[in-house]
Amino acid sequence: MKLSRKPDQLIGWLLLLVGAFLLLDHWFPHLFSWYTILIALGAALLVRAARRDRGAAFPGAFLLLLGLFFLLKETDLIYIPWWQHWPLILLITGISFVVLFAFDTTMRGSLIVGSALILIAFVLLTNPYSWEDILDWVGDWWPLILIIIGLNVIWKAGWGRKSN
Repeated sequence: MKLSRKPDQLIGWLLLLVGAFLLLDHWFPHLFSWYTILIALGAALLVRAARRDRGAAFPGAFLLLLGLFFLLKETDLIYIPWWQHWPLILLITGISFVVLFAFDTTMRGSLIVGSALILIAFVLLTNPYSWEDILDWVGDWWPLILIIIGLNVIWKAGWGRKSN
């Protein structure tokens, strides 16, 4: 009776993978962490979006950029104080909306929202003013949001189109 070699192969593959994992973890200590899982998952979703599922572009870009941000922060390649994280989340979200538009150009709203979020994040990241100054500015200019929404509703209702 001939003995099967499959259990030996399984043990060999397991030892090979564990050894490779430990060696890579020793050489690249930040390689296997929660943020690299975000990067890998985001990249996989972007590949899926490129092949067939356009809706996977937004979560793919978001997870990839979020993972890259935390990887750069953890490796001390960038220093960002904790109170500036949320404008960067706005920036990452805005870029993700623009990536969604790049994958599906029929979604014009994602380009508008993405551009607005990028602009807001840029203003918040470069603004040397205090929170009170920002809130005063928003309090003075918030009616512009109503005007923009109103123009969007009028445009979608057919303003500027020839009626039959």
